[in-house]
Formats: sequence, structure tokens, C-alpha cells
Amino acid sequence: MSKNQGIKGDALQGFVAPAGGVTSGIPTIVEAMFCVPETSALVGATFVGRVAGVSTGLVKATGFTTAIGQAAYYDFAALEFEGTDSATNRKVGCFTSVLAAGILLCDVRLDGVAFGAGNEDIESKADKIVPATPSSLAGLNAAGNLEDTTIETADVPTMAAAGGAGAFVMTAAADRLQSNSTVIAARVVQMKAVDVTVLAEASTGVSAADAEIASADVAGYAVISGNDQAVESLAVAADGVVTVTLAGNSTGDSIHRVMVRYA
Repeated sequence: MSKNQGIKGDALQGFVAPAGGVTSGIPTIVEAMFCVPETSALVGATFVGRVAGVSTGLVKATGFTTAIGQAAYYDFAALEFEGTDSATNRKVGCFTSVLAAGILLCDVRLDGVAFGAGNEDIESKADKIVPATPSSLAGLNAAGNLEDTTIETADVPTMAAAGGAGAFVMTAAADRLQSNSTVIAARVVQMKAVDVTVLAEASTGVSAADAEIASADVAGYAVISGNDQAVESLAVAADGVVTVTLAGNSTGDSIHRVMVRYA
């Protein structure tokens, strides 16, 4: 059983033991409060828990020394106090004595820590890392913890606006870094299908004006339905009107698809 020294209010009565009960001297969290039980209790029973002041005789991890005032972290997986932060522990106070690495018990001055909602899920806490250089970019590993990508911020490529605004981006070399293709989107050739109807007893049909294809080139042609005349000419005007002219009058309505090329 741990021994405790403190003032009024350091220990609180009426804590209700959570599932599994509590053991004297083994820290636990009740609701949002970290405490060291002064007595053992079965689940649902009340007990006195120390929340501040100095608790002595607490389990300490091996392999590290302590100094007076050094931060104390409680590992909820190993059920022991540690001297460094990790994914499974939380800072709850500071050590009050100088201890060698092989010492298994310690004294801790508790901070009276109340954890916020969800902070009891220690496993979800991300590990911190020390990067190879302060300017390295950080990434996440499969466990959701930070890791050093070793990529320097100075190594991240930037692109000039060479070639004009709206230039396409391409990848260069095996590292697939972005570079300016100097190809302007507005200059890339595009295709569009325009359907033109020639009515019966007529030899000419026109489409609606379309500024997007103004003065475009004719790239292809196909009869969709009804034509019984040879095609004499296909043209795209400055206002984007596509004209289909037949060699003679069509005996019935016919539909002609004209493919135009524009940039």
C-alpha cells in the first residue's frame, strides 16, 4: 500500500470503483480524475483516492534515473511510472527524489490531473518524434503516429509561371517532381461533334452559333440519318455556325454530324 502525505483536499472520498475494481497504490482514472487509491475496492464500492500531494511507494519502471522535479508519466499499459513521454502514458506529476535506474519504487507529487473527454483513450495518443533536421517534413505511419519523412522543405520543388498562366503540370524524371509543361490549357486542341439538319427539299442546313468553335477546322463527317445526296461542302463560320451543303435537294430530312477541331 502506498503512503501519502498531503493537506486537506489532496485525497477525495466517495470515488466509485470502475469495472475490475481498484487496488491500493495502483493509479486509476475515475470519470475524468487521475487518482491513487488509498484502499482497495470492488467494482461499485466507494474508496478514498489521492489526487494531489505526494504519494510514496509507487511502482517505477527500471532503466532510468530520476531527479527532483522531473516530470513523471504513468503508463496505463505497464502500470508503472516512467520518466519520458510515450503513446501509452500520461504526465500526472513529478518525481520528488533522486533514484537510480534499478530502483523499483518512487515518490510522486501528483498534479491533481483531470483528463478531458476522450483523453482516457491513451492508445489513440500519437507519438512525437525528433526529426533528423528541424526543417524535415512530417508524415503519418500506419499506426497514425508521426514519422520523419527526411524530406527537407527546401527540397520541395516550386514552379515558375513560365509559359503563361494556365500551363499544364507534368511530372519530370523518376522522382516524379512537378514541373511546368509550358503547354497552355487554352491552346490544347479539342474536338466537338455538331449535328446539322438539312430539311426535305433543301440542300443546305446550318447549326446554331457557337462562339467556342468560331472559325474551327472541320476534322470529320458522318451521316446520322436520311441523306440521299452527295455532300458538296462543310464549313464553320466566324460565329461558330456550321453549314452543310448538299449537291442537290434532299428528298427527306437528313442529319449530318460534323466533327470540328478548335483550340
